[in-house]
Amino acid sequence: MLYQCLLALCFLTASSLAAQTKKTCYSLDGQELDGRFQPCNPDAEFSSCCALDGTDGENDICMDSGLCMSTSGWFSTYLWANGCTDPTGKAKACPQQCNFMPSGYSFNVLQCDANNGSFCCRSGSDEDNCCTTESRVFQAATTIGQILLPGTDQVVNTTYSTILPNSSKDHSRVVGGVVGGVLGAALIASLIALFMLLRSRKALRNDYSSLQQDRDTLLQQGFNEKAALQQELEQQRLAYQQYHMAQAPTYTPAQQYPAAYYQASAALPMPMGTDSRGYPTEVSGLARPVEMDTMRGASELSDETASQKVERTEVSPNKAD
Repeated sequence: MLYQCLLALCFLTASSLAAQTKKTCYSLDGQELDGRFQPCNPDAEFSSCCALDGTDGENDICMDSGLCMSTSGWFSTYLWANGCTDPTGKAKACPQQCNFMPSGYSFNVLQCDANNGSFCCRSGSDEDNCCTTESRVFQAATTIGQILLPGTDQVVNTTYSTILPNSSKDHSRVVGGVVGGVLGAALIASLIALFMLLRSRKALRNDYSSLQQDRDTLLQQGFNEKAALQQELEQQRLAYQQYHMAQAPTYTPAQQYPAAYYQASAALPMPMGTDSRGYPTEVSGLARPVEMDTMRGASELSDETASQKVERTEVSPNKAD
């Protein structure tokens, strides 16, 4: 909002300056004036010109008579006939007070007698008192002019017929009032702009805080959703692992030798049999046949060896005999 107002103010100021520079100001002798001089009423067909664009900020005050009141230094409250937008100087809006004078660039208008309203004209470079030269004195019908509001044809109801060259102190009050009014208006405008700037900054600060809160809320929601998703995935992984462990076969390592090798199985009755000598034996289906045969062969070999020893014992006495 503040930037829009500033842009609008800059646009209006630029438009006003552009409007003022549309028309060229000319001196009383028809020479083109420099950029300091601007039309007092740029919207009019012809307008008097005053120093309204002074670099030092001490601009003239436009009068409805076409004259300009200076506010610069020692020339403060002095009246000047500078020129107008009509290069011939014959337009009604142009200053006519010093037309009886020889052609000149500009004229300074001094008040000679406040009682009879007499004034005189002198060249802008002349420092003499023109009131002592009768050929330079003229009579003003009523007043020498009223203050003209810049950019309009309206006047302030203030007369200057009693202004004397040495009465600048009295007139400085009026000039001070006008300048004070302008400065007061500028101060009020500055305060309004400052208020709008502070209000705009406060609104921006509130918007920034609201955005920060929204960001923190969204981040927290994202963290919570991520943690919940991780927990759910962990639960699914554990359930999947437990399911597959329950379905997997259990492997039990076998013993080095079957238990039936050493003893009969209680679940199946062992069949009874006899060996070659007629002794009863238990035959297990899990016993190793080779070992059983080996054991049987060893027994038979043992019996054969024993019988041979008996035969040798029985034969020996006969040999001795």
